[in-house]
Amino acid sequence: MRRIYVKIWILIFVVATILVLNTLLNRQIIKENESIFNKKNAINLVLSHLVDLNYLTIVIDDLQDNITEENDEVKNKIISLKNEEFDLIEKNHTLLIENGLNDSEIKHSITILENNEIVFKNFIAQRSLIDWIDSNKHESIHLSMAIQKIEKHLYNNRVYLMAKTEYNLQIINYIDIAQAFIIILITIIIVWMLIKDNDKANELILELKQLNATKDKFFSIISHDLRSPFNAILGFSEVLQKEFHTYPQEQTHQYLTYIHQAARKTFELLENLLEWSSLQTGKNKPRFELVSIDEIINNEIDLLKTAASQKYIELTYECSTQSKVLVDINMMYTVFRNVISNAIKFTDVNGKISITGFETNNEVSIVISDNGVGIDESTLLNLFKIDTKISSIGTQGEKGTGLGLLLCKELVEKNNGRITVESEISVGTTFTIILPNKS
Repeated sequence: MRRIYVKIWILIFVVATILVLNTLLNRQIIKENESIFNKKNAINLVLSHLVDLNYLTIVIDDLQDNITEENDEVKNKIISLKNEEFDLIEKNHTLLIENGLNDSEIKHSITILENNEIVFKNFIAQRSLIDWIDSNKHESIHLSMAIQKIEKHLYNNRVYLMAKTEYNLQIINYIDIAQAFIIILITIIIVWMLIKDNDKANELILELKQLNATKDKFFSIISHDLRSPFNAILGFSEVLQKEFHTYPQEQTHQYLTYIHQAARKTFELLENLLEWSSLQTGKNKPRFELVSIDEIINNEIDLLKTAASQKYIELTYECSTQSKVLVDINMMYTVFRNVISNAIKFTDVNGKISITGFETNNEVSIVISDNGVGIDESTLLNLFKIDTKISSIGTQGEKGTGLGLLLCKELVEKNNGRITVESEISVGTTFTIILPNKS
């Protein structure tokens, strides 16, 4: 749970970082647009000045064309117009420099206009107005061309700046769209992580339920299944201890038989319980070795044939494969002992139990079939579940712990195998244990 919150905080940090970067980029673009806006205003102002400058040039040309001799009034008027002209040139030059528009083309044209100012001032200071007019007959053409070059260049700059503004606005839109997409994506990731975390929580809840069922099963076994045989042992042994000399030999033997059966059942229960507890805690890990399945089954049949013969049950075994399996041999002894013991327990006197082994699809299958009492459908569905108590009475009153088959399933699965069961009431039961063939 802690890791999911760490991941969510990391994603939130990423979103916050994206928002900060987006804000910085937008501010930078807005700042650039403000600069472009100022440049466009400067261009418009310079263009309006150039119109005035062009008009002054025309007026001065007209005055030059009409003057034939030195005339102080006309001279003063031309000086005044030229001063206006020089002021405009200086203002334009300052505006262009301040807004970064004073490139090489404009510099050349501005130089032409400023040189005209220098020439005029020199003539007025040192020579006559007539001399300046004679030397300046073609200068107005150069001035007009310089003004036209500046105008043309500024128009081009204005078009470029307008396109740049449009491009910047598009960039802002793209950044906003990308930001929205990233935020949506991160939101989806966070929701997915929360859903996944919720699924994990549900799995933990299910696991806790199973652990709780395991705990209930332990208490059930300890409080009932383990107590009952001890009550029988203590009860019958107490009777024998107090009244041993007064009981007939036959009855004493019967009580001893009861004590033996209770002790045997208790031992079987404790053995299964300890085995199962080791599996649950992970202490009992398989020690795999390559063994013959034929050897395991024959050893178990030797141990259980006495119990089968007491009920006159025909116990047969036939194996058509000599394949070996990679298993924990002690676990497999426990599995076959429990399954074959169950078959004996639930098979009537003079019944039959057949065990067959064969190989199919790189697997070794061992089938244990009996013609006993069978298992009803509802019991069959819950046969391998920890949270359901399955403990039936055998054909001669034999009691089970309800733990053996669950233990068998877990042991088989620990050995990379599987166990299945088919049954029908009054017809019999068939257990199939399938193990991977490693030979």
